[in-house]
Amino acid sequence: MPHEPFSGTFAAARMKPFATIGSVAAFLLLAGQSTARADAATLPPATTASATTPAVALDQSTPKALLRSFFASRGEVDEATLRALLHAATSAEQKLLDSVVQVELAYSRLRAAERQRFGVAATTTAPSMASSQGIDVDTLEDIDALTEKIQGDHATVSSPMNANITMQLVRVDGKWKLPIAGQAGRVDPTIADTLGVATRAQVEIIDSVTADVRAGRFASDDQVQQELSRRFAERLASATRPANPSATQPAGT
Repeated sequence: MPHEPFSGTFAAARMKPFATIGSVAAFLLLAGQSTARADAATLPPATTASATTPAVALDQSTPKALLRSFFASRGEVDEATLRALLHAATSAEQKLLDSVVQVELAYSRLRAAERQRFGVAATTTAPSMASSQGIDVDTLEDIDALTEKIQGDHATVSSPMNANITMQLVRVDGKWKLPIAGQAGRVDPTIADTLGVATRAQVEIIDSVTADVRAGRFASDDQVQQELSRRFAERLASATRPANPSATQPAGT
């Protein structure tokens, strides 16, 4: 599990746009499991409105071409591009992919509000390129240095320093994509069924902070980051708190 599950996924100050897909996916799996008993009716529907992000054409002709073009976009991509980037092989993985896309679109709205208010997007949404698969790159030159191996419709790109550190890709209908399972691991269908609740909760929090940014309630991007982390922590703590704390107490205490 990544150590920063609440970091946004794609672009911002440090512009390292790949792998917090894994962070968001892993958090959604954790949150989905933790909120399995939550009442979905208490949460508003997840918004599907995307931020005004220009369409970016990904070069999906080779694995490294895909990584280069996505990196060059700095992660500021629209919903169609996000869906073109990722691949789900099962219905459970598709639920996770849908959740990741909704959360990423919410972060995109937050980044847009931050840029309008502060001139730049906060480090709140700066992703770490260190993915759940271990690849860590900072520049296009780093991508060029990766070792690419293609076997049929499957490929890996690996670190030139350690061939055991790899990122998996898959070719679907002639286009290379990142498999969602490679980012988050095996998706348990029973957990995937709870992702809707977790997604709505996370999007609700991000959008509420976005509204506060637009209303001028924060003096700096650091305050935005702190408030976002605080609200996520509160929500996760609430989801994992026993429904009946007294039931866990020994008799007579």
